[in-house]
Amino acid sequence: MRRLLRLLPPALAVICPEGQVFRTGLCVLLALGVAFPARATPPSEPVAPVAETPAPAPPVGDANVSPAAPEAPVTSTTAEVSLSERQAEARRVFRLAKQQFNAGEYAEAARSFEASFAAAESAEAAYNAALAHDKAGSRLMTMAWFRRYLGYESSTSDTGYPHALRRVEELRARLGELRLQVDSRDPVRAVLINGEPVQLSEFPRLVEPGRIEVRLLGDRADQVADIPAEVAAGGTWTIHFTGFARTPVEPLPRVATSPVVRTDPLPDPELERRRRLLGGLAWTGVGVTAASAITMGVLGGLALRKQAAWEQRLCGDDDHVCSDQYAEAQADNATMRRYQDATNVMVGVTAGLAVITLALGIAALRARQKVRDSGKARLRVTFAGLQLAF
Repeated sequence: MRRLLRLLPPALAVICPEGQVFRTGLCVLLALGVAFPARATPPSEPVAPVAETPAPAPPVGDANVSPAAPEAPVTSTTAEVSLSERQAEARRVFRLAKQQFNAGEYAEAARSFEASFAAAESAEAAYNAALAHDKAGSRLMTMAWFRRYLGYESSTSDTGYPHALRRVEELRARLGELRLQVDSRDPVRAVLINGEPVQLSEFPRLVEPGRIEVRLLGDRADQVADIPAEVAAGGTWTIHFTGFARTPVEPLPRVATSPVVRTDPLPDPELERRRRLLGGLAWTGVGVTAASAITMGVLGGLALRKQAAWEQRLCGDDDHVCSDQYAEAQADNATMRRYQDATNVMVGVTAGLAVITLALGIAALRARQKVRDSGKARLRVTFAGLQLAF
């Protein structure tokens, strides 16, 4: 400062020559301007709103975090004003959302947090919007906003990050995922899911589990494809769209002819009675044949038993009977021969019954087939050629 004062008189002499003493004040000001160096005023930077807490609100139901302003370079005064206005609007809407959240108006609070995020994007607004949607019971919106919050790199250091990560895993296990794969040259103009329009860029899309009605619309009015889907909780359903159905070519008009109507006759009662009679006889023959076979087996067993008793009474290796067992051996031999004769008779009876039963069974099947074919047209081969008989 002393150095500047010593330089002041010479500067006054140069700037204010003699004869201009009345302009001394002006000269002093000019001298001070020359003495002090000029400095450029830096452009004003956007003022970020002061956060009430350094991290997003913990998942306890109280949204008490102010949104942070995005760090973007300001290149013009107009951009500064616009950014400041958006930040001020984001803070105002965020405070309103907190009041609504604390008052239990979760649906309104969710919309206000979304409006704050639209005015100035921040991880805090996304996190609190997810909390409000979760309180309101909207699982799809909760999942969407928690995923948006986890997309910020700064969210990993927040106290709410573990809760958001855990909640995303829980919701993914309860929601289904719908994928759409378009393998068609036909352009898809719109996609409707349960009547709600959805952009193709929004696939894969989380949906509530259950039956989903997907409708795809093309450029023409007749290009409509309805595709049902069944999405399970925690699962993924992929829709492969191969194109709209082609409009069928109308066939050439045909000459209308009156149809030939023929009333089928009722089944012949005589054929039905014969079928029942033959069927009863066939089943009776099966029972009698089985009984005859059992009797034949019993008689054959008794004959073998008497033959074994007779062989035990033989003396040595020859066929002579010992004198002391002669009477018993003769009795066993006679009984054995009677059993053998009876067995031979039953063999013949059983064989005859089997043949008769087989014939009755074949006749019953043919009668049954005739009853089925009665009144119906059938093609048969004769010596004169093929004939269509009714």
